Amino acid sequence: PIAFSELLSSPRTIVVRKQSSGSVGFKVNGGNAIGIFVSGVSAASRDGLQKMDQLLEANGKDLRHATAEEAITVLQDIINNEKMGSIVVVAQFNPKQVSESA
Repeated sequence: PIAFSELLSSPRTIVVRKQSSGSVGFKVNGGNAIGIFVSGVSAASRDGLQKMDQLLEANGKDLRHATAEEAITVLQDIINNEKMGSIVVVAQFNPKQVSESA
């Protein structure tokens, strides 16, 4: 049997719906070698995103080695595209990497 912790740490595809305000309901930090991490989550938690998730991709764009500025630009471009009602992210719960980057 697979342990729950292994399931939790496996990469997951999550569709994060934009709110009527245009926000996606999460904040990020990090960048470069440590990765991009969810540092705060509000409305996106209803879609399955959680604090300490590492964002691996956003709408097919690889964020594994992105700088903070690159990641924010990618996310802002998606948020500002009014035709898109959501962001598809690949995320992985990674508290060990977050604690090592602190």
